[in-house]
Amino acid sequence: MLFSLLLLLLLLLLLVLFLSVRKNEEIESQRTDIGGGKCRGSSGDSADQEE
Repeated sequence: MLFSLLLLLLLLLLLVLFLSVRKNEEIESQRTDIGGGKCRGSSGDSADQEE
């Protein structure tokens, strides 16, 4: 019982890690879209200067 619970917890942790990585990739792609001129603003300009 304890072993199966640990295994379930480990799988859940891996799932969360996987989803967070995918979410970060989506945010990165959205950031490049904003930098491309879709949304003109000071935040997009400052992001370009940092990189």
